[in-house]
Formats: sequence, C-alpha cells, structure tokens
Amino acid sequence: MSRTRMVPLRFPEDLIKSIDELVGTGGRTRFIVEAAAQELARRRQRRALESTAGTWRSEDHPELPDTLEGTAAAIREARRRAERQTP
Repeated sequence: MSRTRMVPLRFPEDLIKSIDELVGTGGRTRFIVEAAAQELARRRQRRALESTAGTWRSEDHPELPDTLEGTAAAIREARRRAERQTP
C-alpha cells in the first residue's frame, strides 16, 4: 500500500461496533482499508465488464460452439491437443 493520509469519516455506530467485535479496535483501520480496496476493485471490474459488454459476437467466431456442451467439448479437445504437444 502507498503512503497514508488521515481522513475524517463518519460511520454508523452499529457498524463500528460490529467491526470492532469482529476484528477488535486495533484492527479497525486495516479492516476498513481492505474492505474499501476490495469494493474499489469490484466496481472497477464491473465498469470494465459493462464497457465491453456486447463486444464478443458469436457470428465473428464460427469456429467456436454456441452451446455449453459444445464449448466444454471444445475445451476438452484443446486440452488433449496441448497435452500431446507437451514434452
């Protein structure tokens, strides 16, 4: 993690109490920082997925199966080919 900066934040008392019960008052900051970092990563991933939604079109890839079963079979076959090529 990078340098830190003190920031005044307000939390509902019951939320702080629950956090303290779980990690103790000494672990509060670390818990909140980790939770914020995880949520930030989740939101960035969601934004990336939303911004690229619809870019994959099945008709652009006729070599790939359209069904789950067909996809699973294609993956199994690709793995078999890779295993045969591995020394």
